[in-house]
Amino acid sequence: DPSTPVIEEPMTPVTATYDLEATTLTSKIKADSKLEREKLSSMQKMMVSFLQGALQDKREGNEERYNDLISQLTMKPYLPGAPSPSKLNMWIKLLSQIVTQLDRSCNTLVEAVLSVDWTIQESAFVDQYIGFIGNLVSAHTYYVRPVFEHLVQHLTFRHRLPEDAIVTRSMIYQRVHNALRYVLSLIPTSATKLLNILGETFPHKRFNVAEQATYVNNLLETIDYAPILRKQVLGLIIEKIILIDVEIQIELEDLEDEVEIDAFDLNFNADYDEEEEEDSDADSDDEDDGEDAVAQDSDSDEELDSDGETETRTATHIKTLVKKLDAMLHLVFRYLKEFHSNPNTAPEERQQLFFFLLDLFDRTVLRTFKSRYTQFLIFYFCSLDTITYPDAFLGHLFNNTFETSKPTVTRIASAAYISSYVARAKYIGRTSLRSSIYILTSWCEQYIDANEVSVTGPDVNKHPVFYAVVQAIMYIFCFRWRELVDDGFDDILNDDTMDVEDPVRRMSGVDGDILTGGIGGSFGAQVAGQKWCLGLQAVQRIVTSNLNPLKVCAPAVVRQFSKVAHQSNFLYVYPILERNKSVFYSTNDSSAHVRIESFFPFDPYQLKSSKHFVDSIYREWIADDDDEEDSDDEDEDDEDDEDVSAGMMAMSISPSPNQRMIGSLLAQRP
Repeated sequence: DPSTPVIEEPMTPVTATYDLEATTLTSKIKADSKLEREKLSSMQKMMVSFLQGALQDKREGNEERYNDLISQLTMKPYLPGAPSPSKLNMWIKLLSQIVTQLDRSCNTLVEAVLSVDWTIQESAFVDQYIGFIGNLVSAHTYYVRPVFEHLVQHLTFRHRLPEDAIVTRSMIYQRVHNALRYVLSLIPTSATKLLNILGETFPHKRFNVAEQATYVNNLLETIDYAPILRKQVLGLIIEKIILIDVEIQIELEDLEDEVEIDAFDLNFNADYDEEEEEDSDADSDDEDDGEDAVAQDSDSDEELDSDGETETRTATHIKTLVKKLDAMLHLVFRYLKEFHSNPNTAPEERQQLFFFLLDLFDRTVLRTFKSRYTQFLIFYFCSLDTITYPDAFLGHLFNNTFETSKPTVTRIASAAYISSYVARAKYIGRTSLRSSIYILTSWCEQYIDANEVSVTGPDVNKHPVFYAVVQAIMYIFCFRWRELVDDGFDDILNDDTMDVEDPVRRMSGVDGDILTGGIGGSFGAQVAGQKWCLGLQAVQRIVTSNLNPLKVCAPAVVRQFSKVAHQSNFLYVYPILERNKSVFYSTNDSSAHVRIESFFPFDPYQLKSSKHFVDSIYREWIADDDDEEDSDDEDEDDEDDEDVSAGMMAMSISPSPNQRMIGSLLAQRP
């Protein structure tokens, strides 16, 4: 009957059986879970009783159970009897509940808790631990420093992770940052304490590249949640960078081109071999000194072998240092780029960072003549806002150079920075280039007006800044003479601030011993009859003055300037160079034959990992075909000078061994 409902039989009896088994399994799990909870509850009660008893006993002078608790917390996890992670977690939870009792008398117990390796535990454990330190510092602010000390130690490179570790190094570091962020949110005034500890914990420069790079990377991350420390943290990092930079230059000059440098891959989760400390070679040498002395008649071959081994050790040492420097600079470059390009960064924050870098440059970089790469940080940062920063940086350097109250060494260094910066920075436009030339030549003319009457010959001791400025003019001209050719639209003429008696003056040629015209040269014919931008007309008077800068300035720069000036139909100064061969300093002058040596801070950047930050904004030296020709007829006074073109391609920022003038000025530095 269709109206009669049909009750269908189950397709199979398996479903009913399965449901019964599932129900039974669920009941068993619930029972086991209840048993586990009861067990944990019982253990918790016992631990609470133990903890309260231990603290009470301590107050009464009996520290046995108190010390037992400390022993449990500090026991290595692989030792027999070590507490399980769940038990450690329980101890921390219970201590959080009585944190107000953990006063100074319990500092050893607090230290024990802080020493727990919490960063590798389960997430629940980590949350419990961070909650504990938050409660601790809120109840007792005097624990802020020890808390920071232990947390910051975890920001250093961790060489070993447990075989069964469930976290990576990056996860460990992130957990520590979360803890630091939480403490700072509870006690904002503790930022100063954190900064001090960050400085105290910075790895020594002898530590390996993984140590240095990891710590720098973590320091830069602290700025994200402690922006009030941005300037101080960057200053700390840059000061450490310059220490390594300077040490490299002190030991390296002759080996720089012979040492192949590897890049650090910046993988902070990788395992790195623990490199021996750099002074291990020195220790070995000391041990050797304590052994029997080598006989006087030692084989000369053995001596040569010893020299070779020493050179190999030195090269290895340099290679390690450069790798550290490269990694650290890479991280700072990256930070500056990300900070400046971040849309959430306010314009005033960018400007504040620029002026901080400028101040740091003055305090640490400018007067450190052995620095080779650190100065590229401000070189790079200026490229991030080419409308504002380059001119501000140049203005600062001009002020340093011309301010007579500044130390002479600062003025000379500033002139060197002007020349190297204007010559090398691609983002320095034609207007700034021509303005720089005008400012430099105008100052030289004023200096000559004030001093030439009393001058009978070159004197580097009396006029070092003048010679440094003239050298800057020549260096810039060699690199960028093509942009100094007047195209009829001189940018400077539109600047109302320029004090020019005749604003339409142009220089097309000069008289006397300084000859112009279409005299050969690979590019001379191309510019024959060209006019030059405002300011260059003063160069004739400068180079022919009684101060005779062509005798004093670095021979490599003088020779290259002579060549370029001649081939571009600007000036012909070879007669002056020829006459200078017979110009001698007074024999009573202890500084006889002293010259202004080459010092150009922005020489080619060679660090592999960080080089790409600089490549696109850096102007390389473009050698002319004639640079290959023999130049024996030019200045031959200094036989040790390298080829002119090579010198321009890579002027050494480090003063050469015979750089007596700069050395003497450094010795006088306050």
